[in-house]
Amino acid sequence: MKTITIASRVLLVLSLLGLSITSVSAEDQVCASDGSCDGAEKEGQRYLNNEDSDSTGELPDEDYHDEYDDDGGGFMGEDRDFQGCVDVETTCAHWASIGECDKNPSYMLTGCAFSCGQCDPDVYLGVKQVLGKGTEKESQEVLDEARDYMIEVAADKKLRKTLYMCYNKHEECAFWGSIGECENNPTWMKAECGPVCKSCDQALVETRCPILKDGSMPDVWGAG
Repeated sequence: MKTITIASRVLLVLSLLGLSITSVSAEDQVCASDGSCDGAEKEGQRYLNNEDSDSTGELPDEDYHDEYDDDGGGFMGEDRDFQGCVDVETTCAHWASIGECDKNPSYMLTGCAFSCGQCDPDVYLGVKQVLGKGTEKESQEVLDEARDYMIEVAADKKLRKTLYMCYNKHEECAFWGSIGECENNPTWMKAECGPVCKSCDQALVETRCPILKDGSMPDVWGAG
């Protein structure tokens, strides 16, 4: 009787395994027929297979995501017009910051167009600006300088990773910059109107919290 019970259990396990294998096979067939296996996943696999990556075939460490999502508007910033020039991977900003745009241009310049500085410079400025009444000329000059500055930022390997964080978040940024607010109210302006105040470097942790050459931290506590 015990032998029959054990045999029955073995048959049940084998039957369940057979159903599982059949189910996976069916899912694969559906995936292949409807094209759901294609797209970004396939492109990412090309990169992982070393078709476009560096000689190691390994992707950089991805433990950095929170650093790029600090504006409350999602990874891309909901108030920005990207004009279709975007990154297909959330890891693009990090890859760009460690030189992958130059090492693997065939993938990066299209798959990570935003982070590799391939967009129209206006995309990097952020919110569309309203020039202040009576100061249109001055505001436009500030905006033109901000545009040139963001071209430099997009081309800088170190500063590229600030492109998601450093942008004009208010339509009056150029106007405020034209009347000296970057100097009068630097803490707020440099964070909210980075291109206008040319302060994208302030978005870097190493700028805000520098480490001395000997590995020690600077004394941030003053006498008081």
